[in-house]
Formats: sequence, C-alpha cells, structure tokens
Amino acid sequence: MINSIGKKIDLIKGDLSYVELANRIYEKTGYKIHHTTLQKYATGKREPSKKALKILAAYTGKPLSWFLEEEADRISGDYVVREGSEIMYEYHDVVKKAKAKKIPPSSLELFIKAVEEARKEEN
Repeated sequence: MINSIGKKIDLIKGDLSYVELANRIYEKTGYKIHHTTLQKYATGKREPSKKALKILAAYTGKPLSWFLEEEADRISGDYVVREGSEIMYEYHDVVKKAKAKKIPPSSLELFIKAVEEARKEEN
C-alpha cells in the first residue's frame, strides 16, 4: 500500500518541493500536513493516516480509493491541482474561518442547535 501511496504523492507533487506541496494543501483544504511528513509518506518511511489520505483526496479531487489502488501511473488532467483552482466541498470556508479565529467546534455545535431550534419554532 505504501509504495502505491508514495507513487501517488510523487504524481501530485510533480515539480513542486515538499514545502510547496504542503503549503498548497493547506491553502486548498485548510489542513496542514508537514512537508517532512509528506516526504516520509512518499518514501514509504511512514504510513499515512486515514485523515491524511482524506486531506490528500480533498486536495486532488480524487476519490480516497485512488490512493490505495496499485494502478494509474499518472494523474489525469482532470485531477491535477493547478494554482488558482479550488477544491470545492461544502462549508470549507466557514470551517477555515472558524479555525483561524480559534472558534472551537463546540461553539459551532451550539450555533447549529440554536438554528435548529429557531427553525422548529418557525414551523
């Protein structure tokens, strides 16, 4: 599995340095994977967690299963992350802002409950 994942990370990385790749992953997803960690994943010195694979999948737009498949020696043009492109998934910007402002998840949960209660009262 690691060899396959390592190959996929190298494909994603392309001509970027691991530092540049780590920065782009953070910019696109709001999640940090340290550049040395990415390098360890690519070289097989460390196995990525499910969370790390989900972050990489969000960054590339590829399904999680793509990282686990042995085939596909290249990335199709549909999935190469280019500068200025965005990986779309719901509520990404809101979560990123909450993290930047150090708003804890418990506060967001309280807000969601308040909205749900307000909706119930409307009906």
